[in-house]
Amino acid sequence: MRKLKRDIEERDRDVRSIVHQYLETVRPMNEQFVEKTKNYADIIIIEGGNNQASINLVQEKIHLLLTA
Repeated sequence: MRKLKRDIEERDRDVRSIVHQYLETVRPMNEQFVEKTKNYADIIIIEGGNNQASINLVQEKIHLLLTA
């Protein structure tokens, strides 16, 4: 929803073209590359950089590893 709003407001795109791009490019690439590799991840941070609790957890773990 965030990208849809951004593309309409900032990039002057219409809903039809955004949906087409998502179905033809974004979703297949996500399934091919992102979803497959999740099985190999030790941790997955949902919401990317907007998940401060998960970021703090990763920072603490890195700090512990570096100071051990």
